[in-house]
Order: sequence, then C-alpha cells, then structure tokens
Amino acid sequence: MRRPPAWISFAALALVACHDGRIDLFDRPVDATRGCPGPLSSVVPGRSDVCAASPSILAVSTHEVCSIYDDVVHCWRNRARTAYPHPSGRRFRSIAAGASSPDDEVNARVCAIDVEGALFCWGNGTQGRLGLGEGVVTAAAPTRVGGNSWRSVAVGVNGTCGVTEVGELFCWGIGLGGGIDADGWEPRRVRDRSDWELVVGTNSHFCAVSRAGEVRCFGAFRVGPSGSTTPVEFAYDDTIDVPPILTAAAGHRSVCAIDVDQRTWCWGERRLLGTPFTSGEHDVAGPVLVEGVTASRLAVGGTTTCASTTGADPGMLCWGGGEEAIVVPERTSTRQILEDIAGAQLVTCGREGERIGCTDATHLDGPAEDGWAATAEPP
Repeated sequence: MRRPPAWISFAALALVACHDGRIDLFDRPVDATRGCPGPLSSVVPGRSDVCAASPSILAVSTHEVCSIYDDVVHCWRNRARTAYPHPSGRRFRSIAAGASSPDDEVNARVCAIDVEGALFCWGNGTQGRLGLGEGVVTAAAPTRVGGNSWRSVAVGVNGTCGVTEVGELFCWGIGLGGGIDADGWEPRRVRDRSDWELVVGTNSHFCAVSRAGEVRCFGAFRVGPSGSTTPVEFAYDDTIDVPPILTAAAGHRSVCAIDVDQRTWCWGERRLLGTPFTSGEHDVAGPVLVEGVTASRLAVGGTTTCASTTGADPGMLCWGGGEEAIVVPERTSTRQILEDIAGAQLVTCGREGERIGCTDATHLDGPAEDGWAATAEPP
C-alpha cells in the first residue's frame, strides 16, 4: 500500500484559522458589533461565532511552487526562483496556481489578489484561461484581470473562477461545464446571485460556497481505475446536500468540506471518501460524514485527502491514496503545518513559518531537511 509521506500528503488547500474561539474563513477587519469580519463575512444564521476565511499564501502546480514573502510572490520552478512583485508596489494577500498535467506548460499559470482586491494573473493560458482579453495567451508578469474587487480565486485546468467582494461569481476559460455558460476570454458572471463567499477548484471542476454555507459544484472530475478513468459532471443547479459549510477543498477525484461544527464531509469516488464500503469502489458517492475527523484545515489531492485535526490530540489524519487506498482515516503525523498547505497532482507542499517543504524535490532550491523532501528558505 502506498501511504502518504510521514509529515503530510496534500494537494489542494482550504485553511481554517481559529481566533478567540471564532472560526475565520477570510482575512478581513473584524466588526466588533458582530465579532466577525466586515459586512460581507460568512455568518451562518444562529451562529455568531462563524466568521470568514484566511487567504492562501501558498500555491502549487505540477510546474511550480509559489508563496508570498514580504508582500511579493516568489515562485520556484526546476530549482530556480523568480520574484513577481506587484506592478504598483502593493502587497499580494492570496494566490492560486494550476495546470492540467506535468507536460502542459501551455496552460501553467498563477493568479494573485492584492490587499485592495485587485486580481492579477500571469503565465500561460490558451483560449481565455488567463482572463486578459481575446487573443492573450501569455503574460510574463502579474497583469490585472478586469476591474472588479475580488476576495477569492481558484485556478483549474480549463479555466479560472473568482468571487468578487460583492459576492458575485465569475469564471473564464474554455470547456467550463455544469451549465454555467461562462466560457470566454474575459470574466463572465455566473447567474445572478450575489451571496458567494469563496470558490475552490482544481482539474476541471469548481465549488463555490455561499455566505450561508450552501455549496454548488460545477464541471467534471474523473473517476475509475488508473488508465481508464471517465468524467463525472456536476451541474451548478444541483445543490450539494451538506450542513452549512465553512470551507471546501477540491481534488481531482473528490471534494471535501468542513462544516460549522468542524466536521468533515466528502463526496466523489467512493474509495476516497474516508468511510468503509462494500462495493462500487470507483462509483460516485456522497456526501458522507467522515467519522471522527474534526478538522481545522483540510486538503484534497489527486487521490489523497488529509485533515489537520483539533482537540486534545491534534495531528494529521489522511485517507485515500493509490489503487490500494487507505479507506478509514489514519494518523500520519502529530506535526502541525502552521501557515498553509497546497499542492497539485504530483507535488505537494506545506509552509511552516517561513520555510516550505515538499514531497517532491523537483522545484525547490534547498536541501532535504527534517523529513521534508526539499526546503526553501525565505528569499
């Protein structure tokens, strides 16, 4: 059985931070009258302790590892580091990265949101994946996307999606399924709702979470034995039947989410959902409650999901993996990844303080250390 590395095995992040007993989903000023971030915070009815979200400061694709240091995005590719400062000198506060496969440098790209909500993308993206206008398929430096103010962005294979500060969902690119009608070279609004809080995505599907904790997923992920997978499409109009959700993480074959009570729910390929099954291991199932997993942070990868658990005995629980998957969550480490975790299909990383560690040494420029396959010290 191929198990996750001893320290962690993650491939996409949704981070939940706790402050004074509150659960924060976005890093915005606290409104003292509500005990929660700003007027657009994710406050679930009847739960005054549920606030908003902490932005991702680490992004990983199969081509590069990126993180924010001293307000600047730094990316490592093949052990070479490149700095991407803000064109106007402002601070970047969150990033996302994506590409479809290790040999798909044509569509490898990074997007980042600055402290004023402006969205920038760069890299390569055919057929509108960059969102920079018709015919623009490459950008060497951060280039602004549209004129909106954004709070969340997710980069997938076929396109990119983002949520604006007023709660509108936009997507752009090619082949975006699920009935959202958002293909194009520039951001196109998805329906007429204005209550979205964040969006997550990878591969060819995305999930958006509303302020009230509702989840809508659209696009397709692939399930089945290695070498013979088939696409399964989720339609935007189909509600995911889960309790109010704080945050979610989307992987290549499954999606998992943390609810307002910090319980973990998953849906997708049955064998990867962290619950026992008797047949149909490659069928689509869920959502199901992953018993015994009370999570503060959650990540879903190509086939592996890990949760940073809370309580008296915190640590990492992981499940999934290769064809001989770990069915029920198993403890892999008592180590805590304090800052951020992120990854892609073939490389997974975590940031602890100002150091990055990865399960694959392809990109980073530092030596192996302390159980991490590679490390990158602050620039």
